[in-house]
Amino acid sequence: MYETILVATDGSDPASRAVEYAVDLASTFDADLHAISVVDTYRYGDSMLSGDRTVVDELQNRARSVLGDLERGVDRPVLTA
Repeated sequence: MYETILVATDGSDPASRAVEYAVDLASTFDADLHAISVVDTYRYGDSMLSGDRTVVDELQNRARSVLGDLERGVDRPVLTA
């Protein structure tokens, strides 16, 4: 029924529940599992981000960490972005 499952996560509890559901679906249907984490810079405003990449870098590192944890925490291959 499903060939590919895409799940978005930010590491929060609601997102973690969505990941669990996505993993179950992918396992049930032997579907490819894709995971994504998006860095939302708009919530911080241009003035906070101008000239200083520290906040963006920290957000990107957090997103990579969340995806890495997801990859290590499931028993199937996960394509991350």
